[in-house]
Amino acid sequence: MYKNQIKDIFQEYGNERVFEKVEYMKIDLEKVDGLNQDSLEAFFYLFEVDENMTGEQFVFLFCMFSTFYEKEKFPIIF
Repeated sequence: MYKNQIKDIFQEYGNERVFEKVEYMKIDLEKVDGLNQDSLEAFFYLFEVDENMTGEQFVFLFCMFSTFYEKEKFPIIF
């Protein structure tokens, strides 16, 4: 995914501040393993992201989520 696509998803779910913090920390989300549109949207759908969350905290939690989500071990009920 490209940076503008990632930013659009953050904005769609009301997490612009977290995106800004990730950018401020110079974290390149395009290189985060498992980051794609489906997993990022599922993360925002299932978890309430606090705007006080740091960039490092977001990447850590997302990577943990992504590991289970991609391996279909995460108990998602729709």
